[in-house]
Amino acid sequence: MSELRETFLAAGWGKDTLQKILAARMSLDQTFYNFCTDIITSNNLLAHGPLHLTDECIKEQVFNNMTEDLCDKLEESSDELVEINKLPLQKWLNAISEIDIKMVKAIKRNTKHLAVELEKEEKKRRNLASSSHNANTTVNTSSSTDHR
Repeated sequence: MSELRETFLAAGWGKDTLQKILAARMSLDQTFYNFCTDIITSNNLLAHGPLHLTDECIKEQVFNNMTEDLCDKLEESSDELVEINKLPLQKWLNAISEIDIKMVKAIKRNTKHLAVELEKEEKKRRNLASSSHNANTTVNTSSSTDHR
């Protein structure tokens, strides 16, 4: 395998791959699972070499670069986080991924609820504006007939 790497890969590819791992940040539109998969896939390219990261290093790297909301959610229950951190990498990834999925579902549910509430408020505002406009028109019509 090392012969293939030396023959077909550019000089410094290992350091570039490690730098990619260390620079990775979870984006707001990325699932935790996909974020981890990207990092683990890159790390697998470094297998059997001096730059390959241990599972514990991967966990630390991922945790330190996940979204702030997900990190805050995990830190809400420090006892649960301690237990999750004891899990092997794949189970750790799955456990946090489940929490991420639940958070995303809750956010979507809250967003839908807020959209419904905003629509109700907009309808009320339009009705009030329409009523106010109709009242002004009636008053103006009455006043113009009174002056004659």
